[in-house]
Parts: sequence; structure tokens; C-alpha cells
Amino acid sequence: MKTRTIGLLVTAGIVVVCGLIVAGIGIGASNREVALRNKGEALQQESKVVYDNTWKVISQVAQVAEKHKQAFSDIYEKVMDKRYQDQNLLLKFITEANPNFDKGLYPQVIDAIQGERAKFTRTQAQLIDIQREHKTLLQTWPASMFVGNRKPLDIQLVTSDKTEKTFASGRENDVEVFK
Repeated sequence: MKTRTIGLLVTAGIVVVCGLIVAGIGIGASNREVALRNKGEALQQESKVVYDNTWKVISQVAQVAEKHKQAFSDIYEKVMDKRYQDQNLLLKFITEANPNFDKGLYPQVIDAIQGERAKFTRTQAQLIDIQREHKTLLQTWPASMFVGNRKPLDIQLVTSDKTEKTFASGRENDVEVFK
């Protein structure tokens, strides 16, 4: 009887250990799925904030550059009108230092556009990667046994009509930059 009791205890122990392993795998897969879903949803919100900031920065930097251009134009016209009211215009024009327009703000506008758009593109790429990782978790064994029936992570990518039309047709013939 002792042998039979020992055999039952060993079998029960093996079943319990196997059950704990399966439960551990299931809990781990569930936790990983929840973590990916939360990360994806948080990054989706971050993407909205980055997009909003992108357009605000670009708009405001461009407004400063435009205001600078307008202020220079106003000053330049007044200076030049008063300066050449008398005789010897050619001689004065040659010898006087005329105001110069500082074009330094335009590269800043370009840098702001490139930097902010790159930041937004990175958040969109991260969203795609999280969605891929989540989909892989839902579809691969053994995690799929525990979380395979959960809803796939839905993300919202921001593109343009031009991009959508190009990918729908599979062709891009509009390669002229200054059209």
C-alpha cells in the first residue's frame, strides 16, 4: 500500500506542477497582452499630442518669420524713402550702408518642420511596432491558447490623401517637387 500511496502522491505532485506551469504561462501571456495594449493606447495618445505640437510649433515659427519679414519691409521702406529725398542719389547709395534682411529665421522654420515631422513619424512607427508585437502575441503558441481570442490592438495612423491614393493604385507618378 505504501508503494501505491507514493505513486498517487507523485502523480498528484506532477499534475499540480504541470498545472502551475500552465497557469504561469497563461498569466504571463495575459499580462504581456495587457501591457502591450496599454502601451499602444498610451502611445496613440502621445502621437496625438506630438501631432498637435508639430503643427503649433511649425505655425508659430512661421508666424515669427513672417512678422520679421513684414517688420523689415516696413522699416526698409521708411529708411529708403527718407534717405534719398535730396540730390546726389547715386553717390549716397554707393557710400551708405543699407539695411540687410536677416534670413536666419527661414532655416529655423525648415528645422522646425523637419524636426517635428520626424518626431511624429517616430511615434507612428512605434505604434506600428507595438501593434505588430501584440498581433504576434495573439497568434503564436502557447500565448494564443490564453489570449488568442482577445481583440487586436487598434491603432490610428495619420496619412494624407496623396499617400492613400498612391498605395491604392500602387503607382507614384507625381515626382515634380515644385508643381
